[in-house]
Order: sequence, then C-alpha cells, then structure tokens
Amino acid sequence: MGKETSTTTTQSIENGIIKPVAVEIANLQLNEHLKDNDKTPGKPTSIHHVESEYNLHLLASLVDRDYLCPIHYSNEYLPQRPQWLVPQRISFDQIQAGSKYYEKKNGIPLHFANAGLPTHTGILNFRQTRYWETVVQVTMELLELFAADESCNELTLSTQPNPNINNDSSVENHYIDGVGIQKNHMRPIASVAMEELNKGLLDSWSRFTIYMWPDADEERIKLVAQTIVLIFMFDDVWETLPSQDQITQLRESLISRLVGSSSLPLSSPPTPLQIGLDNIRAGLLAYGNGGAEVLEELLGFFRHGSPPKEGFRSVRSYLDYRWDDIGLRYTYTITAFSIGSFLSMPHILSPSSPLYTFLWRLGDAISITNDLASFDKELAAYRSGKSTSIINVVDVIMSCERVSADAAKSMAFAWLLYSEEAAVTELRRFAAMEGEGEGTGEREGVEGRRALSAEEWAFAEACLVAASGAVVTSVVMASLLFVKLRFSSRLDMSADAAMARLQDVK
Repeated sequence: MGKETSTTTTQSIENGIIKPVAVEIANLQLNEHLKDNDKTPGKPTSIHHVESEYNLHLLASLVDRDYLCPIHYSNEYLPQRPQWLVPQRISFDQIQAGSKYYEKKNGIPLHFANAGLPTHTGILNFRQTRYWETVVQVTMELLELFAADESCNELTLSTQPNPNINNDSSVENHYIDGVGIQKNHMRPIASVAMEELNKGLLDSWSRFTIYMWPDADEERIKLVAQTIVLIFMFDDVWETLPSQDQITQLRESLISRLVGSSSLPLSSPPTPLQIGLDNIRAGLLAYGNGGAEVLEELLGFFRHGSPPKEGFRSVRSYLDYRWDDIGLRYTYTITAFSIGSFLSMPHILSPSSPLYTFLWRLGDAISITNDLASFDKELAAYRSGKSTSIINVVDVIMSCERVSADAAKSMAFAWLLYSEEAAVTELRRFAAMEGEGEGTGEREGVEGRRALSAEEWAFAEACLVAASGAVVTSVVMASLLFVKLRFSSRLDMSADAAMARLQDVK
C-alpha cells in the first residue's frame, strides 16, 4: 500500500516537554521517522493539525516508569470538539473513596492529563499492565501459528465490491485492517495474520489488552491477549468465507478446537495452530466457571448477526446492535475474568442484575468511543473503495439527522458524555446505599434495588478501567490519521530506552 504523508510546522523540545515537533501523518508506516535535526517547516495539513504539547515523562510516577509501555502515536480524533462539551472528570475513587476491592499489583496508573495527550472521556481510570511485553509476545506467537498453518492458506476470505466505486483495477490489491476490499478479492486467512505481523504489533489492537485489562496477572493476561487475537481473526468470518464447504472446514479444523469437539480422523495429527487452540481452551477452563464463561462468550461473538440491510433508523437501534457487534458481553466477561471475579456473568449481564443499567450505559460509551476514533479511517476507506460499508454511529447520526460529519461527531460525543454520566450516576446511587441494606428504586427490568456486594463493586471498578482503556487505545494506537511522536520513533524501543530518551531532552 502506498505511503501517504504530510508534515506540519514544528517547534523545539524544552524542559522535557515535547512541543509540536516535526511530526508525520502517514498510513501505518511504523518504521519511519523524521531526522532529529530536521525542522524544515512543511505545508500545513488539512487532515490533522497538531497544536498539543506532550509531556510524556509525567505519564507515570517515577516508581512506575520502568513498566511504562512506550507510546509512539497520538490520535486527536475530535479536533473540532465544541468547547461547551466538557467531560465530568471523575474516577472510581471519587465514588468509593478509599475502597480497595481487588489487587492492583499487576498494573500501573497513568496520568494522561499530566502528559497532555487527548482523552475524550470523563472517566479517568487510566491504567496499564506491567506485562505489556508479554502481551505483544503471545500475540505474535499466535499470529505466527495462523500464518504458518496449512488450513489457513486454504481458507480464503471473499469480499464484495463497493457499489459506489468503479472497478478500477488500481484499487484491487488495497486493504484496510487486514480485510480485503474490492472486486470480490480472495485472500487466505494466513495472509491476514502475516500482514498484522508485518505491521508491527505494539501499536495495533494489542493495545486493547494492555490498557483495558491491566490488573490481570501474567497468566491470565496471556489468555486475554490470545482471545483478542481470535476475535480479530474470526470476527465476521462466517460472512466472508465464500462457500459452505469452507465454513465447515473452518469449524472442523479450528473452531472445533475451542468448542472441544472435532470429527477429524484420530489418525490426523493436530497442527501447531490446533494445539495452540487446544491450549487456549484448556487454559481458560483451568480457571473454572470464569474461564468457561469467557469461552462461551467468545464463541457466541464469532456468530453475532449482520447489521440490518435497511440500515439503522435511530442511534438507539444502532447502539443496541453494537452490544453484540462490538462484543460487549465478551468485554464484560473477560473483564471479570481478568480480576479473578467469582461473579456469575450470565446473571450479571441479565436484565435482573443490579448492574444491568450501569453496564448498558457504559457499553454505549465504549461503542461510541470506538466509533469516534475510527470514523475518519472508515470514511476514507469507503470513499477509496477499500471497504464496502460504514458501520459507525457518526454515519448513523449524519443519515438520521441530515447533519455534517463534524456536527455528527459532536452529537455522538454528547451522547457519550450522557452515557458516562448515566453509568456513574448508577454507581453513586449504590454508594449512597452503603450500610442501608436492601433498598427500593425504579429501573426498567428490575423489581427492586439492593446494595452492591464487594465482588460487584470490584467488577464495576474494573469495568470503568476497561472503558478508560478503550479511550487510551483509541488515542495511542496507530490508525489512518495519527501523529507520530518524535522521541519514540523505533517500534522496538523498550520502556527503559524511552525513558532514557526523555531524560536526554531535559
């Protein structure tokens, strides 16, 4: 894929503050960087103009900096946000002051406000796992198994052409996010895995694991990272395999390993990938009901339905669809798993659960965050013919309300803030009931209201961390439009090296 770059005027580095220095806006070019002494002003970009200051040595406390995952990109996905849309700025400690519901020795707190990075949220539970290198390693190992597996070379993904784009052969071989695009292009699943490996994993979707589930111990976070790989590889695969025979082959050769059943001949030795999938299943089940529930939700997510052909007539109908499409049941279940919760997730996710409204509202916020961060990328892919549709709340608002993209983004962000406030309000109500025992209240689907148990409070806090982590990932993950930070131009830079570089510029 051809490189598309532009630069913006730069300033110098003073007192450890990285000011708007020579930055590059590129299309996933992870291995390039600007020369340290090159401060030649470039043409101002119409795509993404940077005015922020990045003070990244304040992102973590001095004692935690050895564990800090280096950040290479900053994505300001709401540059035109109205000044009157102001997030509330709240953390779990403000709801339950001094409470400690689960162990946090495996993660470190992050201070994004101090660093000057954009964070379009009012929930400030930013954390990062200490085991970020482990996350990248296990992600790489599993993708390598997919890339080398013979059956994955035989299983091809088929895509339909964008009807609004002509069939110019110049776009035939372009891809976005590892998914084929134009002219019914056929691509082996193995090649999807290989492309992800070639892109570089630290600045891709592996960041979700690093920031959303930071308090898992090292063994649990390995399993979390592996399930994220499976979600990437198998999401929507039922719709993109070109024949029923290939769907059957996928089920028998790969999915059946996660289910725990296979009709393959016993004489057929399992492939390294199949052994890897067996190990993921066994690893999850070793944690009892918690791991089994993750496996159940993972398999359920692979089979979620397609969006309605007639589109969405309201934001509410779209967000209800996204509950399944973005995998919120999986998200909440893996969140409980990450902290070793003993809660029954089928009950917690049911309308009779005291946390149901909280999870529903917070899920809306997570969905909208994802959509706001990805809209420009999705729109560019659609206009160029690299994708066949846009499934995004901004597009739904533009269609339903007949407004511009910037206006739709502002409306979506307002809905996000409303959803966050509604979720936090639920927790405040529960906090006010502490020590009062049973209580009553009105909420759809619930006959009464009771105080939360310590286990439920722990889960609620972990969910706020996951929501904050989704925001962090949206900001620092490489995307179509991003700002590459000058100090950390090497993808393989360690945390020590990154911090040493920061010390050098003081």
